[in-house]
Amino acid sequence: MLGAPDQGGESDDESGFNAVGALETAEMNKERVRILLDRYGLLFRELLQRDFLPRKRIKIETINGEPAAGSVHAAALTRQFDAQPDGQSLTLYRKV
Repeated sequence: MLGAPDQGGESDDESGFNAVGALETAEMNKERVRILLDRYGLLFRELLQRDFLPRKRIKIETINGEPAAGSVHAAALTRQFDAQPDGQSLTLYRKV
């Protein structure tokens, strides 16, 4: 693993930007979001199934700035809900 330039590692350009480190950070962040979606999909479930004014659907347009329907996290939501891609967004319905 390449370290930051001030730690004796290699950098991709003279500004000190380390693409490998940035890529690893992005992948770690995506994994964190996957874990959070698996754990905290309960929030969406609560909105869809609560006794008082349950939502009929929840429309998610983006996840981490990416279109929700094409996001790597769409699979986690599909496991928990009846999820329908709608163009670039993802609409969640409660599973019956």
